[in-house]
Amino acid sequence: MYDLIIKNGTVLDPVTGTSTTKNIYINNGKIIETPANESDTCAIKTINASGCYVMPGLIDAHIHVFEGGNQFGGRADLCCPPSGVTTVIDAGSAGVYTFELFYKTIILNSTTSIKAAISPSASGVLGPPHEENLDPFYGSPEIMFPLFEKYKDVLVGIKQRVHEGVTEIIGLKSLEQSAKTAEKLRKMGYQCNLMVHFGNLSEGVSVNNILDFLVEGDVFTHIYRPANGTTIFGEDGRVLDCIKKAKKRGVIFESGCARSHFSCDSVKKGFKDSFLPYIISTDMVRDTNYWSPSGWLALKMSIYLNAGMSLRDVVKAVTYNPAKVYGLLDNAGCLDIGMPADVAILKVVDRNYLIEDMFGGSMECNKLIVPMATIKNGNVVFQQIFLGIQGGLSNNN
Repeated sequence: MYDLIIKNGTVLDPVTGTSTTKNIYINNGKIIETPANESDTCAIKTINASGCYVMPGLIDAHIHVFEGGNQFGGRADLCCPPSGVTTVIDAGSAGVYTFELFYKTIILNSTTSIKAAISPSASGVLGPPHEENLDPFYGSPEIMFPLFEKYKDVLVGIKQRVHEGVTEIIGLKSLEQSAKTAEKLRKMGYQCNLMVHFGNLSEGVSVNNILDFLVEGDVFTHIYRPANGTTIFGEDGRVLDCIKKAKKRGVIFESGCARSHFSCDSVKKGFKDSFLPYIISTDMVRDTNYWSPSGWLALKMSIYLNAGMSLRDVVKAVTYNPAKVYGLLDNAGCLDIGMPADVAILKVVDRNYLIEDMFGGSMECNKLIVPMATIKNGNVVFQQIFLGIQGGLSNNN
């Protein structure tokens, strides 16, 4: 007797890029081997995933889930399972003096696995009118080392915001300190990627100045920002040479699709220049859970599928890629035997719809990725009522 069998789905392997129609067997919260004789199997629960894609549980590598900790924090277990997400990386919602509270009240009590990049500030990221104080003191080794040692099972990086609202006074001094600290932490054996948010930059600060501090494995987010501020594009509409050079030396480029950092026109320009995101993420906050185009990760996946990414690359950008970048492959990002049974079941349907951004841009789409079920540690935490019902969601609905 198995705990759960997912039958008849098309299983996508983001590592090899292969797709195979087969069954997934789950016991005691783990993926187990397919039995030699599948005709004589039974389970406590069976999901018929015919017509659906089965893949590792999705990873939203840029989200804010410190509920009650600041004005951005949503609740992971409300917004993640309905989108196929089983693991998230909180992007700086907690700072050096609030991380313990985040850990004890939110992370330990969440069904969704929460990893975190800590903000090099006292409180974590804050919104206008008074954003976080990024005095380099908070990103110093003396402050960060004890936190990474105490919370090494959770902390995976430092989230550094770089835009005019937080750099007008001290420029890039906080970024410089965070980069030095991250390097020291890595040399000591800790997982520590520098995640850099970039927005409109202060006079005298350029994208190239920021990239000078980033090394292989560091993450540069909000790459499809609108043209009303600083972007990754030059006057010719092409991706800046400094961006392309950084990509070649291993800097990771993440979509980070918050409403204020997402432009349909910038996506089109980037794709025209063959500049695709290595990681697709939402940058979801409490107030944008159901707002297009900020909504669930499945909607972000749909946008990039329609923009021209293959389904294989879209899936890889929300599973294997973030797991590899943030050192999570032992517990997320693939469906290997013995792995935690974190599974997403999705369906791609033909549907005409329009994605509109905040800046007057739009994108016509005809493929929509619909979450059908989410399994976390072998437990079904979300399932569409019509999954497995004959005629439940046809390709033309």
